[in-house]
Amino acid sequence: MKKPPLLPMAEPLPLQLPYPWQESQWQSWDQRRQAQRLAHAVMISGAEGIGKQRLALSMANRLLCLDLHGLYPCGRCKGCQLLASGSHRDLYRLQPEPKSRFIKVDAVRELSGALAQSGQQGGWKVAIIEPAEAMNIAAANALLKTLEEPDGQTLIILLSARPSAVPATVRSRCQKWVMPLPRRSEALPWLQAVANSAECEQQLDAAAGRPLLALQSVSSGELAARQQLHQQLQQVTAQTLSPLRLAEQLSRSGEPALHWFKQLLEQLLRSQSLQPAIDRDTLLALFALRDSTTEALSWLHSGNNPSLQSLWETLLLSWLRLPPLQYSAPFSHVEESR
Repeated sequence: MKKPPLLPMAEPLPLQLPYPWQESQWQSWDQRRQAQRLAHAVMISGAEGIGKQRLALSMANRLLCLDLHGLYPCGRCKGCQLLASGSHRDLYRLQPEPKSRFIKVDAVRELSGALAQSGQQGGWKVAIIEPAEAMNIAAANALLKTLEEPDGQTLIILLSARPSAVPATVRSRCQKWVMPLPRRSEALPWLQAVANSAECEQQLDAAAGRPLLALQSVSSGELAARQQLHQQLQQVTAQTLSPLRLAEQLSRSGEPALHWFKQLLEQLLRSQSLQPAIDRDTLLALFALRDSTTEALSWLHSGNNPSLQSLWETLLLSWLRLPPLQYSAPFSHVEESR
């Protein structure tokens, strides 16, 4: 039987350490590791772009490191060297197949078979499944026995930005970690250190406080695209741009523009809820439009291949019916308290 894809899939895996905003969760987890009280399955959930994958890889690196006492993997032992060279055989990564949105049952069965065997290095075996919501029902059911009766030193890490889309039977068998958005006081210094850009604050604002998305947008011109969407929406409100014409343009932009639109709606909901005199009808209309955008994204993730233009036409016609709304800048940052 062919094994599931091995991480790092014949590519070197450099030493993995948690991000600064993950230190509290990391230290709590490592205390349980040293006390030999680790859960055998963990579901890490949270928004895209906050480092769920890095935390999972750091956990895997720490367990496969042969230095048992340090807070972080050592980077020098045989286990770390095998990871760095791309030849460690006890680390598995299960993702949707190329050109597919789903993790299928055969891949999960192969993974379960591999995890039922002894580790090739005589220690821990670690599997990372991402995104967990990509498992279809048959795949999720096939994973249940492994979650219930793991073999020896086995850790299964499921990553999800939409945990409610993961079957309850899977979620109930995992320890749940919910990663909050990083505090701005932690995320911004990190971004400034690694991005070397004068636009870090703007990029972090545009990414709604998600530092990895902000880092990605530094070199991609994403901020300019977000600002252009903001201007186009204002033109639709002023009726100087047809919503149908804009829908046609945005349908060629792919999924990211839908995420930006949803973030803008969430910003508007926050700002409107803080107004001294709240317009209940406007607030309800914003909630409905935000929910419709979330549903549109779910349709895209479901693999049903809906028409992006039709989705945008529906959303923009609803936007046009809103009264003019005041907000200072597109995609302003999320408050630190979140």
